[in-house]
Order: sequence, then structure tokens, then C-alpha cells
Amino acid sequence: MFAINLLPIILMLIFTPKDAYIKWRPGITFIFVLSYISLFLNTLHTPLTLKGTLTKYDFIVIILVALWILTKPCSLLILKKFNLVEFDVVYRMIYLLLAWYYISFRHINLSFQFSLEWRLWLVMIIITIALILVSLFVVYKMRLYQLCFLGNIGIRKILIVTVYMFYFVALSQEFIFRGLVFTYFDQFFPGNFFAMLIGSSVLFGLVHWTYAGWKMVIVATIAGVGYGLVYYLTGNLFFPVICHTITNVFWKIFLRSSQLIISTPQGVFESHL
Repeated sequence: MFAINLLPIILMLIFTPKDAYIKWRPGITFIFVLSYISLFLNTLHTPLTLKGTLTKYDFIVIILVALWILTKPCSLLILKKFNLVEFDVVYRMIYLLLAWYYISFRHINLSFQFSLEWRLWLVMIIITIALILVSLFVVYKMRLYQLCFLGNIGIRKILIVTVYMFYFVALSQEFIFRGLVFTYFDQFFPGNFFAMLIGSSVLFGLVHWTYAGWKMVIVATIAGVGYGLVYYLTGNLFFPVICHTITNVFWKIFLRSSQLIISTPQGVFESHL
């Protein structure tokens, strides 16, 4: 399973254009990226013999992380250019530190396991299709995006976008919003599914403000509801990560902004395609 995870990342790094790096030194960067992903996945898979609990003060940590995602303040301290592989990995180191702290040190069980259980896959697929259809209706009504298939996107670009979305976007965001936030609301509002779902979804929506203002907040909140349903019904963080990845890849390939001032959410790697 370890090798299966590393192979697509290696292919993504190889296919990513040279101008996505500070300097073309693939050896150092490749090792750094692969080490980050390996440590992150290994931490998520850590078997827990003890069950830890969150405190009310952990919500402060969650808010600070949301602000970190929203503002990306490390760009002022580390790198001046966002669209670089090195910046992206350094920026995401916060997720690795949080995963180690909450899972290895605090023993918070977030339940992330690769699964081939067909019933869980069916639940995820149904909700993902429904989420894509609903999001298409919403963005059309708000005149935010329009369907526009890019016929020349190619297999290489799809590979880069998909791998990046899974390992660098969906995995880290679902760890925070469906993992930590869901667990937090479940602990302090036991049995209140509405609080868990809406609380995590609204917070998830707010961190997307910089993409297109309140319109993107609404769309991302709706997406968060879909991801939250997948997590609640499957009990496994792996499935909302898959749902999140499929949704983002669909947006990247089939949707384009209806207004020039609105930029389609994209990651470091695919911004250089």
C-alpha cells in the first residue's frame, strides 16, 4: 500500500513542468515531497490503543488553522511566489504537525483507512454524483461558473490534477474539517448531527472566501455538506477524501469562470500546465 501511494506522486512530480520549481533540482524536492506524504499518511494510519478527547481550547487551534488556510501568511516569511512546488509543501507542513499532535500525541481517532467495501463506495459515489449535480445548478444560478470541457487537457494533466487534489488538497482539508472539526462538534454536541454537519461545512465554506467571495463560500459550504454526509455515513475519512477529489477534478476539467475577475480554484502543480 505504501508503494501504491508513492507511485502516483512520483509521476506527478515528473510530469510537473520545470517552471513550477524554484530551481530544477528534482532530487531534493522529490525527497522532500515524498517524505511529507509518507509521514502524513503514516500518521493517519497510526493504530491507537488509547482514545483521547478534545478540549474547548482546541477550537482556537481550528480557527487559527482556518485563518492559515485563508491567508497563507507563510508566503511573507518563506517564499514570495505562491505557484511553486516548494512553497506548497512548506505551506502544508502545518497539516503534518497537526496530524502528529492530535493523532500520535493526543490519541484522537479520526478513522482513516483504505477500504474496498463496496457498500461504502456506493454511498460515496451516490453522494458525489448528487453533490456535483447540485453544485452545477447553484453555480449556474449564481452565474459563477459555466460548463466548458477542455478537449486538449490530456491524460498527463488529468493525472497531475487528480494526484495533487487527493494528496495535497482533499487529504489535508478533510483531515481538518471532517476529521478534527466533526470530532469536536460530536464531542461537545453529542448526538447533534445538524451541529456537526453545518458547523464543519460553514467553516469549510468560509476558508474559500478568497476564491470568489460569498458566492464561493456558498458553493464550498454545500460541498462541505456533501463531504460531511459521506464521512458520517461511512465512518471513514478515506471516503470524503475521494469524494472531495472527484468533485475538485470535475470542477477543474468541466467548469470555467463566467467572469474574468473570478479565478477557478487551482493548485500549485496544475497552475503551470
